[in-house]
Amino acid sequence: MQGPARAFDLAFLDPPFGRDLAGPTCELLETAGWLSVYAKIYVETESNRPLPVWPDGWRLLKAKTAGEVAYSLLQRC
Repeated sequence: MQGPARAFDLAFLDPPFGRDLAGPTCELLETAGWLSVYAKIYVETESNRPLPVWPDGWRLLKAKTAGEVAYSLLQRC
């Protein structure tokens, strides 16, 4: 993305599996100013891998698995 950051209230992340991109992508969203104060973030990862370390100030609202997919709903606090 180019230009000034625009804060979003909701973000959906489904990075390619096998590349460990969920954690770094969440960190980039946090540091680049692309999330509003209480934004919610939905993230999909592989169910057979541990969940990434979420950025400071994010809390996990819900996490479940369905087959090969683990999904998490988080919120900035």
